[in-house]
Amino acid sequence: MKKSLVLLLALVMVASAFLAGCSPKQEVVTEPTTAAPGEVTTEAQTVVEPEGLITVGITEASGNFNPLYYSSAYDGYVVDMVFQGLIARNFDGEYEPSIASSWEYSADNKSITFKMRDDVVFSDGQPLTAHDVVFTYQVLADPSYTGRYGSTVKDMVGYNEYTKGETTEFKGVVALDDYTVQFNFVEPLRVNFANCGFSIIPKHYYGKDFAVGNTSAVETITTDAMGSGPYVVAQFKEKELVYLERNPLYVGEGYMIKEIILKFVDMTTDIVELTSGSVDLLAGQIEPKKISEARNAGFSINSYNRSGYGYVKTNNQFGPTADVKV
Repeated sequence: MKKSLVLLLALVMVASAFLAGCSPKQEVVTEPTTAAPGEVTTEAQTVVEPEGLITVGITEASGNFNPLYYSSAYDGYVVDMVFQGLIARNFDGEYEPSIASSWEYSADNKSITFKMRDDVVFSDGQPLTAHDVVFTYQVLADPSYTGRYGSTVKDMVGYNEYTKGETTEFKGVVALDDYTVQFNFVEPLRVNFANCGFSIIPKHYYGKDFAVGNTSAVETITTDAMGSGPYVVAQFKEKELVYLERNPLYVGEGYMIKEIILKFVDMTTDIVELTSGSVDLLAGQIEPKKISEARNAGFSINSYNRSGYGYVKTNNQFGPTADVKV
């Protein structure tokens, strides 16, 4: 494997990038077979199994791998690998089907109806249905929800009534049948489609003790995450590592790395761990000095356009910046 120092945004990008260099892109390889005279030539198919281990250096992870409640970018790496949404962004930044197979807008663009794949299952083998989608968004809209992703549902029909406790039915997301779900919005906003792509959690697992107005039972499930994505959390050791294994029930393409370890490293020695082979990748932004050290050690440097932005916010209610002249 060629040595690399990669600037990472999400672990899902790490796995996909290394897949291109270390593993076959397709899970099925076809090989032509020679037929005797008068016989038909056929192609033999060989299933390529996930293989290999990659160790990624990270500086923190709290162990909260609940997609509705996590707040750390490093926890987000795990969430992205364990869960799926109806749609997902590809490397060109375009949305493509994931759990959904197709979608259709209403004439006024205020509703989006998704047809879902019927072969997607959670890591325990239970099918992922439209009712799981409804449950996920119901929790986000619940009056007691304390996570940071409530804005995902605030533009949906019935949000104000539901979050105020005026009704127990959230009309923003409706299951039309087991594999058809409809999102209803107050206005045809540009962000509506993106808000349909939240990670879906299984109702039978996270919602066993859920009640409208009390999401605490959902919030307490953190480390023991269950999704339908390409990996499962096999082990979490606080301040040591997160160990991910390939989900054998995942029905998507790619993700042919069998095991991923997120190893905790100190920022003062992380480049030493990389150059010594203790880790294969460093997640996050890398200082220029460390890039030089890695290059001098024989590593190649790879970068990509980051799908995000940074900003500086000032407190305009206190101190010098409270003065309009400033």
